[in-house]
Parts: sequence; structure tokens; C-alpha cells
Amino acid sequence: MSHGIRFARFITDRLVLIARPDHHLAQKRRCTLYDLQNETFLMKPDKSATRQFLDMKFEQAGIAISNTIDISSLEGIKQGVIHGLA
Repeated sequence: MSHGIRFARFITDRLVLIARPDHHLAQKRRCTLYDLQNETFLMKPDKSATRQFLDMKFEQAGIAISNTIDISSLEGIKQGVIHGLA
């Protein structure tokens, strides 16, 4: 309890990597942030909670991600992967 507010975790989201079947990481069961450091990312814009979370995790690991393409919709990201943008 903090500041008179109580919380209970009721759901946990899992982030997953999506890639074309022929991508070199597609067959890996797990990827580390270091596995991803030279990849191109199709990501939600800077203001999205997911993007902020990922940026924070890469920064904490000391990894600079320089190859990103901002796409505002999840469907757009999936289509970008299908068509080989990343």
C-alpha cells in the first residue's frame, strides 16, 4: 500500500517478437536484447507505453537502437513484417 492506494495485479502482458519465417531470429525460442541490437524495428510511436517500456529496457542494458520505423497501428506493423520491412 502506498499513499492510501492499493493495487492488485490481475493481468500480465507478454511482449512477443514477430518476424518473417525466413528471418534469422525466427527459429529462436528466446531472444535477448543483445540478439536484437542490430535489427530494424517496426514500432509504435514514441508516446506509446510499449515503446517507452522497450526504450527504457534497451537504455538500461546500454544498447542503442538506431534502426526504427514508426508505425501507428499494430496491423501496420504486422503488414510491414509480412512485406519484409524488418
